Amino acid sequence: MSQTKNEILKLLSQYISMLCDLHENEIDFNLDLIEERLVDSIKANDVLAYIEETFNLALEEEHIFDRRFVSINGMAEVIMEILSNKS
Repeated sequence: MSQTKNEILKLLSQYISMLCDLHENEIDFNLDLIEERLVDSIKANDVLAYIEETFNLALEEEHIFDRRFVSINGMAEVIMEILSNKS
């Protein structure tokens, strides 16, 4: 099933809100989650596993180290690119 960017943003924000014990509307989609210390290395691994499982994809090193991958919006962009290359 193909998902829109808004659907991906919603799923990511729900999961990261839960993981970081925040209210969903408290998260800025462009906020650098690492720099703001909302996501540490352990939570980052949880986010990676969630993305791979939820979107049925395999993240490669190039995706994980993509400069956009530090924000919810950036993660959604990378996921959209991966999904579009799968089809």
